[in-house]
Amino acid sequence: MSRLAFLVSDDVDLADHGRIELACLYGDAIKLAGRVGQPILIARREPFGAATYIALANIGDIPVSADCSASLRLEQVHYFSRPVPLVSTPSDTSQLIELAASDFEQIAMHASGQDDWAENSLPQRDLFTHQLAVQEDEICAFSGVRTADGMAFIIRPLELGGKWHIENFLFLDPEPGNLFSALAWTIGPQLEIIVDAFAMGADIAETVSRSGILALNRDAQFAPDQAALAWHREQFFARLRG
Repeated sequence: MSRLAFLVSDDVDLADHGRIELACLYGDAIKLAGRVGQPILIARREPFGAATYIALANIGDIPVSADCSASLRLEQVHYFSRPVPLVSTPSDTSQLIELAASDFEQIAMHASGQDDWAENSLPQRDLFTHQLAVQEDEICAFSGVRTADGMAFIIRPLELGGKWHIENFLFLDPEPGNLFSALAWTIGPQLEIIVDAFAMGADIAETVSRSGILALNRDAQFAPDQAALAWHREQFFARLRG
């Protein structure tokens, strides 16, 4: 049996407490009626069509009024410490998202702390890669060239204070991406690309974008985290000073 997630807009108040009530489409309320007591994921629609899973809850009552307006009461709400991006684009006609039971369980483990979804976790990296590929139109931030092999590379690792958010990732081809992780190049305050040609090698250094600026296609509100970039830059120069 498939599992469900419930999609809310980005302006819905989701205060951090254990029980919430959300407006629900009548058709979705009918589908949910037979699942009272079952677990459900809460997803939030972000600007420009993206969405993230943000919490796990249990389905409570589903009041329906005479005019067919409905609401969904959620109980035992557990908010994620870091959101999990959706791979697919949410529907515009329903607030419900169907998931395979195995996918649901993997995401739900994230809420209970039973997982180890660090930045090297391939399923989670794949989710960020998909979202970044869409936002960046598959353009590698280092070269400015469209690529089918691009991946999400973290700027500041979680264990060193980084955030599990799309703003803490860059879409890069594997070779410049691995070199970025190895501090062979970094990004300046004006998004200029700073290269250690000796550590990187001339062949890769020559593929830097013609403008010398990080090639970004995403909306400004999803721009790379400046604090994370400053941290990476500091580590880069600390390595050079040796």
